[in-house]
Amino acid sequence: MDYEVCNLLQSWGLGSYTNLFRANSITYTTMMSLGTAEIRELFPIMGHRVIFQRNLDNLRNIRQPNVLVYETPNIYVGGFQEPSNTYFVSNGYVEDDSDAVLFF
Repeated sequence: MDYEVCNLLQSWGLGSYTNLFRANSITYTTMMSLGTAEIRELFPIMGHRVIFQRNLDNLRNIRQPNVLVYETPNIYVGGFQEPSNTYFVSNGYVEDDSDAVLFF
C-alpha cells in the first residue's frame, strides 16, 4: 500500500482500514479500480462503506485528466444575487453553461 492511500483513508476517517488495505496489497491504482463487490468485502460496516464509496467517487471525478471542475457559490454583485455556476476547465479553456467569462 502506498502512502497516498494511507493518507486518504486517514483523511476520510477510515484509518482503521489501513492494515487491511496493506494486507491486500491495495495501491492507489488498484483502489481506483475497486468495484462494488470488492468494496463490500473490504467494508462490512455499511456506514464505512458509504463513506469510502462517496469519497472514492469524488476522487474519481476530480482525477479526470486535464479536467478541473469549479463550482462558484452564490455571489452578490451590486446588491443583486448572482446564481452559482459550475465551470469546467479543460486544456486551458473554460466551459460553462452560460455566456459568462471566467478570468483567472
